[in-house]
Amino acid sequence: AGILARLVVPSAELLGLHAEIARLGAPYLQPGPLPHTQPGDWTPHVTMARRVEPTHLAMALQIASRPTEIDAAAIGLRLWDGATRGRQCIQVMQRSG
Repeated sequence: AGILARLVVPSAELLGLHAEIARLGAPYLQPGPLPHTQPGDWTPHVTMARRVEPTHLAMALQIASRPTEIDAAAIGLRLWDGATRGRQCIQVMQRSG
C-alpha cells in the first residue's frame, strides 16, 4: 500500500507559516527535527490518503485531482508521537476574518 500526496506551489504566506511552525515545534522534537522538514528543505504537499492499495490507485488519483486548487487555513499546531500514538496541542492559531 502507498501514500497519495499532491504537491503544492507554495505562496510566500505558506512558506512563512511553515517557518513559524518549525520554530514553534522545534523545542518538542528530540533529538531534533528531521532535516527534510526544515524551512528550505521541506517539500510542500498535502497528504490525501495513506495505505492506498494498488487496486484502488486509479480511482484515488481521479478523486485527488479534484478540485485543482485547495484553500486551507491553519487552526492549530499539534505534535503527533507515532510510538505512543499520542498527540499534544502546542498552539492554537489566531483566526483572521
